[in-house]
Parts: sequence; C-alpha cells; structure tokens
Amino acid sequence: MVPKGMAGGLPFPTARQIGWFLFCLSLAVYLATLSWEPFPGLPLQSLLLHIGLEAAPPPLDAAWGRLIRIFARLPGGSPAVGAALLSALCGAAGVGLTGALMVRVGYMAGEEPRPDAVVRERQARCFSGLVSGLYLAACIPFWTVATRSLPATFHLLLLLLAVWCFSEYQRHGLARHLGLLGVLYGFGLTEFASFLVFLPLTVVLVARECLRWRSQGAWRAQLALWSGLALGLLWYPVNAWVLFRHGAATGLYASPWQAWLQILREQTQLILRLPNQNPGVFVYIMFFSATTWLLLFTMSHRSPWFYSGQQVLLRILLLIGLLGALFNAIFSPWRILGMSHLLVTPYLLLAIGTGYIVGEFWILAEPQPLRDAVFARRFVRRARRLAAVFVLVMPLIVLAAGLRNRRVVDGRYGDVMASAAGQILDRMQGRDLLFSPGVMDDALRWMIWRRRAPVQLVRLQRAGSPEYLARLARWFDEAALQQPLRQGDFGGFMDQLLQSSAGIARTAFVDLPDVFREYGYLVPDGLFYKLESVAAQRDLSKLAEAQQPFWAQWEVARDSAPPECNLIRPYYDYLLQIASRVANNLGFLQAERGDEAGGLATWHAALRINPDNLSARLNILDVSRRSEPNEGPDADDDDFWTGLPAEERWTLGFQHGYVLHAREWVRRGWVWAISGNPATDEGVRNDPLYSLENESARVTLLDQVYLQWGLPIQDAAFWGMRLRQNGRDVTALMALCRLAIRRYDAEVAEAYLAEALASGLKEEQVRFDRAMIAYVQGNQTQAREALQTLAQQSVRDPRVWMALAHLASDDESLLELSIKNLKLLASGRIGVQIALADRLMALRRWPEAQTVLEQAIQTDANNLVVWEMMGNLAQEIGNAPLIQLSLRTLLDRNPDHYLKHQIDGVAYYQQGDFAAAEAAFRAGIERKRDPILLNNLATLVRERGGDLPEALALADEALRRRSGHPGLLSTRGEIFLDLGRYQDARQDFQEALKIRGPDASLLLLLARSCVALGDIQPAEAIVHSLVGRADQLTVRQKEQLESLRSQLP
Repeated sequence: MVPKGMAGGLPFPTARQIGWFLFCLSLAVYLATLSWEPFPGLPLQSLLLHIGLEAAPPPLDAAWGRLIRIFARLPGGSPAVGAALLSALCGAAGVGLTGALMVRVGYMAGEEPRPDAVVRERQARCFSGLVSGLYLAACIPFWTVATRSLPATFHLLLLLLAVWCFSEYQRHGLARHLGLLGVLYGFGLTEFASFLVFLPLTVVLVARECLRWRSQGAWRAQLALWSGLALGLLWYPVNAWVLFRHGAATGLYASPWQAWLQILREQTQLILRLPNQNPGVFVYIMFFSATTWLLLFTMSHRSPWFYSGQQVLLRILLLIGLLGALFNAIFSPWRILGMSHLLVTPYLLLAIGTGYIVGEFWILAEPQPLRDAVFARRFVRRARRLAAVFVLVMPLIVLAAGLRNRRVVDGRYGDVMASAAGQILDRMQGRDLLFSPGVMDDALRWMIWRRRAPVQLVRLQRAGSPEYLARLARWFDEAALQQPLRQGDFGGFMDQLLQSSAGIARTAFVDLPDVFREYGYLVPDGLFYKLESVAAQRDLSKLAEAQQPFWAQWEVARDSAPPECNLIRPYYDYLLQIASRVANNLGFLQAERGDEAGGLATWHAALRINPDNLSARLNILDVSRRSEPNEGPDADDDDFWTGLPAEERWTLGFQHGYVLHAREWVRRGWVWAISGNPATDEGVRNDPLYSLENESARVTLLDQVYLQWGLPIQDAAFWGMRLRQNGRDVTALMALCRLAIRRYDAEVAEAYLAEALASGLKEEQVRFDRAMIAYVQGNQTQAREALQTLAQQSVRDPRVWMALAHLASDDESLLELSIKNLKLLASGRIGVQIALADRLMALRRWPEAQTVLEQAIQTDANNLVVWEMMGNLAQEIGNAPLIQLSLRTLLDRNPDHYLKHQIDGVAYYQQGDFAAAEAAFRAGIERKRDPILLNNLATLVRERGGDLPEALALADEALRRRSGHPGLLSTRGEIFLDLGRYQDARQDFQEALKIRGPDASLLLLLARSCVALGDIQPAEAIVHSLVGRADQLTVRQKEQLESLRSQLP
C-alpha cells in the first residue's frame, strides 16, 4: 500500500493543489489580457442588454444580468469592469475545477494491480488534470469569454460546480451532496441552455449512483435531491415575474406565464440556432467532440496497460485532432464559427479528452520488462520512453499553444471602439442628435450611457422598426417630429427635422454622408460629420488645420495596431478606414472650393492613416496631372492600378470617400471611378430653385415605367457591394445604370451601360434603357421613336408600353394603343396593374381604372395598396357601395385604417359639419399621412378661413407624396389665390390642365388667376369657352363665372 500523497518518496499533488495552481495561473493570465472596457461585438451587446437601455431585461442570462445591474449601481463603478472581472474569476475557477475533477477520474487497472501500477495510475490522473485545465485555459473560445463581459464562464462554472457535487456524491454518498446538486442543477436549468442538453445524461448518471448507494428508497436523500431541485427551479417564476413587471408598461408580456414561456422559447431557440443555421457545421462539431468522449469514456472497456496497437493508434489520431483544435487549425470549431457561435462546452469536452489521453499515455509509458521482452523488445521500449517524454512535454506544448493564441484573444486593445465613441461625443459641440448606420451603434450607446450625455443616438439600422421609432418619438418635444415617428414614417421625420436650420444645427452623423448631403453642407470632423445650413458657416482651411493632432493620433494608432489575427483588428481597420475616409472627403470639399493645395495635403494625411485608400490615391494622381491633361490615367503608378482587382474599385465613395472629377476618369476609361462621385449636390434641398414635387414626379414616372413604383429599391451601396464581390456582375451594373437614370444622370448611366456591355451583356437587352437615357437627356422625340421601334420588336414588354403611356400624352392614338396593350399585358401582373390604374386615374378615366383595379384584386385580393386606390377612386366617382366595400375590406385587415377617417370626414363635410370633418381628417393623418387626406384637410382649412400657411404646408406635403396629381395641384392653386400668390396659382392650374385636359373647373380657376394678374386676354377666351359649358359647373362656380364676366371689359 502506497501512502496517500506520496509516490516513490516524492510529494504527490492532490486534486485541490492542482486545482488551485490552475486557478492562480489562469487568473493571472486572464487579468493580464483582460478587456477593461467593453469589447465590441457580442460582449458589448450582452452588457447593453442588461444595464437598462431596453424596455425590459432579456429573457436569458437573468442571474448574470442581475449581477451586471448591481455593478452598474455601484458608485463610481463600471459594469464593464465588474463584468470582465466576474468573467475572469469564473473562468479561472472553471479551469481549476476542471483540473481537480480530472484528477478524480481514474483509469481501469488490471486484474491484480501492483503497487507501482497504483502509483502510476495516480500520476496519470495528475497529468490528466493538469493538461485538461491548461488546455481549457489556453483554448481560444474559453480564453475569449474569460476576458470579456460575457456570461459564458459564469454559466460553465455553474455546470462544473454541479459536476463537482455529483462527484462528491459518488465518493461519499451523502444526502447533502444530492441536495446541492439539485439546487445547482435546478438553478442552472433556468440560466444556461447546456443544462437542458445534459439533462437526460444527468438523470441516468444520478439514478445509477442512487442505485449504487442504495439511496433510491432513502427518504432523506430523495427529499434533499427534489427539494434542492425545486429550490433551484424557483428562479424560473422569479425571473418571469421580473420580466412581466418590466415589460407591462410596453405590453411585452400579458402575464408572468407568458414571460415564462418566452424564457423557455428563447432557451430552445438558443439550442437549435446552430443546427438550424449551419446543420453541417453542427454535425461536424458534435461528431468531433462527442466522438472523443464516447471513444474514451463509453466504448473503451480495456485497461490502458493492455491496449492493442490499434487502440494506441486511435488515441494518437485523436490527440492530433485535439491539438489541432487547440492550435486553431483549419478544421477547429473556432476557425469555422468564430464569435458568431461561442461554443465553449464542446471545448470543455475536448480539454477533458486531451487530459485523459495524456494520462493513458503515461500509463502506456510504464516499463514492462517481461512483456516488452517477449512481444516487442527494443522498439516497444523506445516507444514507451517516447510516450513518457511526450507526456512530460505535453504541458509545455499546451502552454506554447497559449502563447500563440494570446495574439488572437488579447483583450487589452478592446477599448478602441469606446475611445473612438468618446472622441465623437467630445466633438459634438452642443449637437444632440447623432445618426449612426450600425457598426459604432453599441459603442456610442455605451459612452452616451456612461457619460449621461444629452445626446440621442438615432440607429439607422432600426429605422424600419415601428416599435423603435415609437420609442424614439418620446425623446422629442416637437409634435412635428413626434408625429411621423409614431406613424413609422422615418423619411417624414428626416424631412421635418432637416427642413429648418435649427434642425440642421442639431444634427451629426457617422458615415453615410450621401444621405445627409442634400439637406445641408458637410463638416467632416474626425470620425464623423456635422451639418451646416449655410456653406459660409464652415471654414474648411481652419477645419483641416484643427484636424492635424487627430490625424497624427490615428497615424500612431495604425503603426501600433494589434496583430492581424486579433479579434479587435477588424474594428481597428474599420476606424482607420473611417478616419481616412472622412479626411479624404474634407480634402474633396477643399479642392471643390478651389483650394487644391489644401486638399492635396489633406489627401496625403488620409493616405498616411490608411495606405489602401483608393480615393485619396486617385485624387492625388488627378491633381498631379493637371499640367498634363491629355495623358492617360495609367501613365503613372501603372503597376498599382493595373494590379488592383476590379472588385476593389466599385465601392470608392462608400469605402474610401469621394473622388474629385470622377466623371473625367470615366471619360478616360475608368468607369469604376464613378462610384466615388457624390450622389447629390450639397444643400440641394435648401436651394430656392429646387422643386421637390417636380423631382418626385420625375422619379415616380421612371419608377412606374420600370414597374417598381411602390416597391423597395436597393441603393447604390448594395449594388456596389455586389460589384465588390464580382466586378463583372451585369445585374449590378444595370441596376446602377437604372439608378443613374432615376437620378436623371445620363452620363453616368451610359458609362454603366457600356461597362455592362463590355462584361457580356447583349445589345438587345439594353435598348429600352438607351431609350430612357435619351428621355432623361431631354430628347423626348428620340426616346419616343426608340420606344415605338421597341414596341414593334418587343410587343410583350410592359415597360415599353408604360413609357409610351407617359410620353405620348399629346398623341391620342399612341396613348390609346399603349393603354390597350397594357391592359392586355396586365393580366396576372400586380405591378403592371397598379401602375396602369394610377395612370388611368391621373387621366380621370374612372371606369377603366376601376376595371383594372378589379383585375388587380383578382390577382392579389390581400394587396392593401389596391384597396386603398379603389377607395380613393370610389370617392372620386361618388360610388357609395364601392366605398363601403373598400372600407370594410381595409378595416378587416386594420380596424383603425386611415381610409375610415377619410370617408367619415367626407361624409361630415357633405353634411356641413365642418368641425367633425376636420377632426376626422386629422385623426386619419395621425394613422397615415396620405396625400388625399392631406389635400382634404388643406381644402377644409382654406374653406373655413383657417390658417392658410398651415393649409399650404399640407398641400405641399400632399404633392411631395403624390406629385403631379391634378386635384392636389388645384387645391394648392386655390390656396395660392387666397394668399395673393397669383403667378404660383396660375402655374399650378396650368400643370393640372396638362394632365387632366380642358376641365371646366380648372379652366375657371385659371381664368381667376389670369384676372388677378391683369392678364385679361386669355381670361376673356377662357370665360367665353365656359359660357357654353355652364352645365359642368356647380352653382357656386356659376356665380364665380358671372362675377368674372362682370369684371371683364
């Protein structure tokens, strides 16, 4: 018998000693590589979910989240530091427990174990525990979660503590250990989804041990187990009640029961997420980790002293795979999934398997002179010595893997995003609205919360969420800004905010300058932009001078960037790219204003921050060639440009910044340079010559021609990313061509079209686009001729006939032919039917429009747009049964549909109850800012002698939303008459007459405007023509006609 703790006279480390050693070592390593600021990505998102920024706490990680909220309440404390320290402590404790548990896992001895074999087996268990703990501590996923604000180490510690209690029960059979196991496992079931995964195995193992200790009938043991389990499971109703209480105000949960079901649903989805998203990867990882476990602990029934050559070879192969996973080989789970699925539990199984195999090799290395001499002689003796050396070196191999993995997981660089967000807030200069497209959202939210800054972050990625917009509306005091947000109209909110200099003065944004450029004048500042309403308010030279320290800081940051393999490196590269892009755009503005020398210096600074900034390179090359305008673009720096993959060139504006004189590069043959051209001019919305309704009318026409009216349209950034993946993607090239046509940019459209042809597109596939390019160039005759030729060649192309229906208004026969063919082609095509019906309604051909809408209802009876158009048509023609049918259908789908209020308002108006009519119209506008509703309210306000500026604002908005509508033009013209703006009124009436034709009501209004302007001759002609058409006028209009006749000489 060998004394406990001794082996051959040497001190024998116990499980506790090995556990404490692993705990101290791993804790020191984790603290040395800890991310003291919240690490961007999943760690920061996990932290933000629990510090009170959401309407209610998340259903998962309730206990960990409660700890985070406690850290957040501590005076002067940071939840990020608390969460990171908690992760490090739990991670180190998990490593220590793993090592201690593996020391307890024994190896099958022979029939009559010798004393030296007993010592060998105990040594093998020590090696097993040591290597298992080191493997777990050094593997990338576990090291990552142990140095970030993530709940994974907390959860894994719970699991390991439950296993420790089970091990204690195995060794001693005491009821208190069963009770502790029940508490921990019950609590773990509420907190960590892996407890649910291991539940069947746990039931089997606990039942087996109860049978072994004959405690299945012992009431104390059973009471301890089940009462402990019930006590642990009490966290379910507690968590459900907390969720219900926090979510009651926003209506998230109707009852605590519903909140509990949501917790179970979230846990189940977490378990099934990877199998559903990547079933092949899930099967591979489960096979990799479970096979090791099964082969070592379930299917192996032979003592390591008697392993055959095949069993040894199998373990060698397993060990190669396990070490490959530790060294992050190409087949390792982390290499495949990364941070998208932080699977720590499989790596725990791999660590256990590695340690156990190392222990087996130590047993295999025991010299057996008799057996070796008989069977294997010298080769086997050498192999045993080699196995012993390998086991002794194995901890060093694992430590070497840890040194290698440190470059990947080192969290000391994790403060870069929070620091960048702090720099942005420092430069806000009193602005309280910050728009962000997504990547920096979490860091900005964190810093705003941490500093309690009076800044509202507007997250553009969530602009399509009505719930988010409703929450955002609470931050604003102005009703004009609250209303569109509550209605889910983010575009309307942007228009309301940025139509005034006060709104512009509040605004700053990260990236996406094209989105804001049309509203004002950009002020590039560090990592973001501010907006000014007047160009004179910015001094670009002083701005560039003030940026010098900032640029120098990021040049240093580039030189001291973390290794490329580090998890923070993509964020570093992103920030360097933003800093370089903002600097490039500042240089662009300087050169655009005539300061090319200043712009050149700024572009050099952008290039020093990011040497891969293609826009800055191109701008420097452009300025350097001013003295040689005829030289080709590839005369200098030829190697760089010709060696550059085409996919790198198509996102210049989005990825690198604006390109000066981009169109000149296009003319020289570099079509991709146009991707660096700004999408709009600065401050175009503030230009008094800019007409938003005219712009909207042109866009609407082209959307209808391309059968995209009312459909979401992908922007240039999306198609640019497609071209980045494949520079010869003709679908993306033609999409960009059509976007250029939509912007009425014929030159750019032609360049994209030529590139698509060069990439393999056939000429006959672009003839329609050529015709539309001619149209946007102003060559309507050429466009119509091309379309007529196409109509003969492509009779069944509805785009051709739709274009002719718009362009042939002055050719009655061609218009009729176009509408006839569209009716034939519209069958079963909801897009064609909607566009055709709208065109017919604009022409006031109500019966035909009704027929087309009825066909559209047969095609898609659930299309709300069709029913809304039918309701509007029914009001125009006064068809009460059709009004009721449309309204009933819409109310079945939405009981509070805006059209109900519109119809009620019209009914009240006809009854003479103008107050009730106005209330109904305003209630409808709160549901949807429909142009007909806006027009009706504008009409009512004017007729009641109300606020004419408000009526004009309503009419203007109606025309922005539905440009070119003759009824809306007529309403605004009448308001202009009442305001004394007779020239504007006449222009609106003339536009309406072009669309509707010689309508008697419109002619009367036009005559009134002519008389007011003193233009008597056309007024006399109009009045004379109306005398014979008096039957088409109302009683009031007849009185106005007589009044006009009396005023004329």
